[in-house]
Amino acid sequence: MRPHLPKIFRLWFFLAGLSLVVVNAQINPTLDGRIWQKMRHENKYYFLTGYFAGLNKAESIIDLGVNSQMQREFGFVEPFYVNQMRQRIKSYLPDYKMQDTEMLVESLNLFYSDRYNLKIPVEVALRIVLARARGEVEQAEFWLNEARRSTIAK
Repeated sequence: MRPHLPKIFRLWFFLAGLSLVVVNAQINPTLDGRIWQKMRHENKYYFLTGYFAGLNKAESIIDLGVNSQMQREFGFVEPFYVNQMRQRIKSYLPDYKMQDTEMLVESLNLFYSDRYNLKIPVEVALRIVLARARGEVEQAEFWLNEARRSTIAK
């Protein structure tokens, strides 16, 4: 029986290593332009709707936390990092005039029609598209160049 133990252990280690590779590939998928182009229109619409709902929920959770702290502590001043989180969330949310999700789907489709943008994650692409829509062209170009540079490094 002893001669078979090393083979069993080798087989077990091989299967354990293989399962770690498969699990890691499933845990860290990136929704980028290559996947976006393969998605059906309805899925794109629902993805953006859920994405914005999640950001709005995050914003409301921050508001609840700040309001709760204000009630507990007289003279509470909102910390700088909380303000930074709010600004970061707002950069991913459309303005009221851009609330049309259909228009955002088409904007992302147009963004990903450029082959150099295909490896850019959807969250980054959305931030760039929304900055352009707000008229923040220089900021959008900066983010686009940074995103392209980071995809080339991969």
